Amino acid sequence: MVWYQNDPTFTQFVDALCDHADPVEVARGHNFRHDERIDKARAAEYLAHMGKAPVGHQSCAAQHASYCAQYVRDAITPATFLPSNRAALLGPFDDGVMLIRVERLDKLLALISESNGESADDAFARLRQAMEDYQQRKDNEAERALKGWIARWNEKRDARPAFVTIGDEMASYLRRDDWVVALRDQLGLAHFSGAPGKPIYLALMAYPVQDVKTQAAKYTQLSSPFVAPTVLDADMWEYFFPAPVDRRATTLSYGRAMSLQPLASEEQLQVEMLHTRVDYQLAHVRQLGQLETPRPEHPVEELRNAHLDGVRMVTERYDWGEEIRVKERLDEPTA
Repeated sequence: MVWYQNDPTFTQFVDALCDHADPVEVARGHNFRHDERIDKARAAEYLAHMGKAPVGHQSCAAQHASYCAQYVRDAITPATFLPSNRAALLGPFDDGVMLIRVERLDKLLALISESNGESADDAFARLRQAMEDYQQRKDNEAERALKGWIARWNEKRDARPAFVTIGDEMASYLRRDDWVVALRDQLGLAHFSGAPGKPIYLALMAYPVQDVKTQAAKYTQLSSPFVAPTVLDADMWEYFFPAPVDRRATTLSYGRAMSLQPLASEEQLQVEMLHTRVDYQLAHVRQLGQLETPRPEHPVEELRNAHLDGVRMVTERYDWGEEIRVKERLDEPTA
C-alpha cells in the first residue's frame, strides 16, 4: 500500500516515472513508490501542494521542488521535524555521539575573498593556513579571523535539514590521505564531482549530538531534531535511496546512504540521517580538503540494485523495493 494511493493524478505521475526508459527517472519514481516513512498527515500536506500542479512530468517535478523550498528549505521549522513526520523520527541518542558532515565551502570562501577580490583558490589557501596556525600553535590572530569568517558564514546558510552520519562508522576513511574522495563515494555525495584543475573545496564538520539538541530548542512544534530522510525532504534525486522500516526495530532505524561504488556487502551500508540546522563553531571544523576527481561513472541502476540487495539482506525484507531493469537492454535482440 503506497502513501499516495488515493491521489490518482500523483499515482499517474509516479507510475510514468517507474515505467520510463531512462533509469534515472525510474530511480526517482521508485523513491516515491517505496518510501515507507511518509506519515498520513505529511502525505496529505504534500499531496495538497502537489494538487496545484497541472498533470505532466515537468509540472509535477517543479511542484515537488516548490514543496521542498516552501516546507523544508525555507520554513522556520522544516516539515521534516514536525509531528506530521513522526513515521521518520529517530532517537533518542547519547549526547556524546559524534556526527560528521561534509560541507562545501563556496559561500565561506566568497566571504573570505570579498574584501580584496582574490580567487577561491587563494581564499582556500588563506583559510587552510589560518586553520594550521590555530590548530598547531593556537595563534590568537588566526582564531579571531576564523571565528569571524564562520560567524558570517552562518548568517548566509539556510535552514535546510543537514545530512549526517555517525563518526565512529567512518573512522577508517577519515584516516586516509584521500578522505575527501572516500567520504564522497561512501556517503553517496554525487553532487561533489570535481575535475583536475577545477577543485571543489570541502570541510569535514564534526560535532556531538548535544550541540544539535541544544540549538534545536529554538524551533517551535519540534518533535525530534533527528529523522531518517524521506523522498519529501529534498529535490528529486536518483542518488537518494529511502530506507525501509525494519520491522524488527533492531538494525535499520536510520536511513542508509547509497554508495557511489557498487556495494559488495551489506556491512558497507553507512548510516544516513537528517538533523536540524546547527550554527557552526570553530571547534566543529576538523579537516579541510579539495576534491579534483569526478564522481565514479557507474550506471545508476547498477548502484541502486546493489544497494537494494544490501538493504534487503540487513532487514531480511527480501520483497521490499524493486530492481531497475533497463528497457533498452531488455529490448535488444538476442543472438
